[in-house]
Amino acid sequence: MSVLTLLWLLVPVAAASGWYFSRRFGGRRTPGSSGGLSGDYIRGLNYLLNEQPDKALEVFVRIVDVDPATVETHLLLGNLFRRRGEVERAIRVHESLVNRPELSGQVREQARLELGRDYLRAGLLDRAESLFLGLLDAGVHRAPAYRHLMEVYEKEKDWSKAIGIARRLQTETEASCGPVLAHYYCELAELEIRAGRLARARDLILKALEADPGCARASILLGDLAWREGDADTARAHFERVHDQDPDFACLVLARLREVCTRTGQPEAYTDYLHRVQPCGCDLEVARALAESALAAGDVPGAEAVLTRALQRRSPAVGLMHEAVRWMAEGRIRSEPRLLAAVAEGLADQLRDQPEYQCRICGFESHGLFWQCPGCRGWGTVRPAMRSVLQARVQPRYRLDPPGVAPCGAQRSRGRDPARLVRH
Repeated sequence: MSVLTLLWLLVPVAAASGWYFSRRFGGRRTPGSSGGLSGDYIRGLNYLLNEQPDKALEVFVRIVDVDPATVETHLLLGNLFRRRGEVERAIRVHESLVNRPELSGQVREQARLELGRDYLRAGLLDRAESLFLGLLDAGVHRAPAYRHLMEVYEKEKDWSKAIGIARRLQTETEASCGPVLAHYYCELAELEIRAGRLARARDLILKALEADPGCARASILLGDLAWREGDADTARAHFERVHDQDPDFACLVLARLREVCTRTGQPEAYTDYLHRVQPCGCDLEVARALAESALAAGDVPGAEAVLTRALQRRSPAVGLMHEAVRWMAEGRIRSEPRLLAAVAEGLADQLRDQPEYQCRICGFESHGLFWQCPGCRGWGTVRPAMRSVLQARVQPRYRLDPPGVAPCGAQRSRGRDPARLVRH
C-alpha cells in the first residue's frame, strides 16, 4: 500500500471521527481542537504525503492527547502500518495510546488489543502473551484475546497451554474448537511417540478423537501405533476408517494398508478396499494403486481398463498420465489406442490451462498478447511463454481485476479476457 493510498484512507476517517466526537460531546471543544482537522493533523498528513512517515508519527503521537477526535484515526493508522509490515511504527502509535491515562478505558483496551497484535506480528511473543492475558483478566475483548493466545502458543509449540486456552474459548464463547483441539492433542502425541511413551501417546490420540471424531490424523497415528505393536487387524481397521472420516486423506494410508495386508497374507483385502473407495475422494491415487495391484497380479487388461477409465475423467492428474506413459514405455502395459487417446486428451486439457504469453521481467501471464505489460508496464516485455520461461525463471502470483481495462493491442483468445490476469 502506498503512502498516498494511506493518506486517502485516513482523511475520511479523520473527518468521520471529528463528526462523531462533535455529536457525542454536544459541540464542546477540547483545547487545541477546531471544527475541522487541526493544523497539526494536517501537517502530519502532509508528512505522509511527502513520504516522511517518521515525522508524521511524531506529530500524530504528540497531538493524540490534545484532540480526542483523532483517537480512532490513530488506531487506524497503527493498523495500516502493521498491515504494511511496518511493525515498529505500528507499535509506536499504539503504545502512545496505551500510555495516555486520560483516554477512556474502552479506547485504551482497544489500543492494548492492537498493540498485542503488533507484538505478535513482530515476534515479541512474551509481550503479546502478557497483553492478551491482561485483556482476559480485565474481561474485555475475550474472544480475540483467546484466539491470539492460541496463535502465540502455536508459535511457541506449547501445546498444553494452547489446549487450555482453546477449551476456555470453547466454553465461554461456544466457538467450535474441536478440529483445532484434535490437532493440538496429535502434536503432543507425536512428541510422546518420539520419546517412546506409547501408552501416553494413545491416551492423547483418543482425546483428539473425542474432540473431533472426524480427525483423520488421529486414526493414522492409532494405526501406526497398532502396526508398531504388531496388531495388524487393529492397524488395518484404523487405516480403513480414515476414508470414512475424510475421503481426501484416504490416499495417505494406501501404502500402509498395502504393507499390512501383504505381510499378513491378505492382498485381496487391500484390493477390496481400493474398489470400495475408488468412487470417493483421492480417486486418481486409488486408480494408480488399483492399476499397480492388477499388474502385480498379472492382470494387464485390468490395469489398462482402470487407467483408461480414470484418465477419461475431467482434468486427470499429470502424475497418473506420467505413470501410464512410463508403464507403456517399460512394456508393463500395452499401447492400447483408447488408453493413448485418454492420455492425449488429458495432456490437451492441461495445455489449455497454460499461458501463451509471459512477461520476461515480472512474470505476468496471459492468453493474449499485450505490447505493454499490465504488471510492470514494460513495453515489448511480454513474449511467447516458452521463450520467456527459458529466459527468466519467475514464479508470478495473480489477482483478478475488473474487466474492460485491456490496453491497446491486446488480443483475446479462447474466450478469455487476458486483461483480468494481473500480477500482484
